[in-house]
Amino acid sequence: MFLNIENKMIKYLNDTNIKKYINRTAFLRIDLNAKKGQEKNFFRLQKVIPTIKKLIENQSRIIIAAHRGRYNENPPSNKIFQKIIQEKINKKVAFIKETNPELIKEKIEKKKTSIILLETLE
Repeated sequence: MFLNIENKMIKYLNDTNIKKYINRTAFLRIDLNAKKGQEKNFFRLQKVIPTIKKLIENQSRIIIAAHRGRYNENPPSNKIFQKIIQEKINKKVAFIKETNPELIKEKIEKKKTSIILLETLE
């Protein structure tokens, strides 16, 4: 889901509303509750790849936030998805392992990469 300029949620992108996001940063929140060993062919990841590609076409910077598992259950890392997403979109994806919001913000500002995957959110 996306927040538009007026901070309203956008449930989907189309050729009309995506034009508002050319050269902007998109915060993409996805659910990656794939079981261990099933990450590469995970259905939800397959369905978000076209959205990522569309944002790339529009020169958007993409920050991907996701969670795996349940709160307080020591969820597995999102790191495995970095390589999978890179292979599917043929672009470099940076990974930020920090979970502290201030450190995440600092690292995002320093990264030159246009696509950033964050560690599992708690």
